[in-house]
Amino acid sequence: MSTKDLILDAAEILILQKGVSATSLNDICNLAKTTKGAFFHYFKSKNDLIIESIIRFSDCSLTKYKNLLSSSDGDAIKRLEIFFAKFESEIFAGDLVGCVVGISAQELAVNNPQLQQIIAQAFSPVLDFFAKLIEHVAKQQQVDVNARELSQMWLACSQGALMLYRGLGDKQIAIAALVQYRTCLFQKLNINP
Repeated sequence: MSTKDLILDAAEILILQKGVSATSLNDICNLAKTTKGAFFHYFKSKNDLIIESIIRFSDCSLTKYKNLLSSSDGDAIKRLEIFFAKFESEIFAGDLVGCVVGISAQELAVNNPQLQQIIAQAFSPVLDFFAKLIEHVAKQQQVDVNARELSQMWLACSQGALMLYRGLGDKQIAIAALVQYRTCLFQKLNINP
C-alpha cells in the first residue's frame, strides 16, 4: 500500500470517528505512521485531502455495491433486497459507521462552494445508481414511481439516520429509520416483504 493510500485510509477512519473538523493533520500523520512532509508531498492542504477522501469514498462505495449486485441474477426485486440487506448489515455490524461524503457535507459544504460542488458530484452517481435499481423494480412490478425522488429520499433518510446514530450513539435508531424507508419503498413498488 502506498503512503498516499495510508494517508487516505487514516483520514477516512478519523473522519468517521471524529468528524472532519476534529481531525488534525497530526492525527492523520500519526495514524498513517508518516510525516507531515510525506503528507504535503501528496496533498497541498487538508482541504485537498478532504476532496480526495470524498471522491475515493464515493467511488469505493459505488463500486462495492455494483460488484455485489453484478453477481446476482437479473431479478430486480432480489437485487434491491440484496442492496438493502448489505447496506443495513454494514451499519448494524460495522465499527466505523458513517459516510465521509455526508459528514463533510454537514460540517463544511455550506461555507465552501468548491467542496459543495465536489460533494454534489460524489452524491450524483450514487443517486443515479439507486434510481436505476428502483426503475428496474418499478418496470418489473409495472408501477409508476418517480425513481429519482425515491432515490433522493433514500439518500436523505440514510444520511439522516447516520447523523442520528453519530449524535445519539444508538445504531437501532439508524436501523429503524432505514427499515421504515425500505418498508415504504417496497409498498410503493408493490413488493410483498
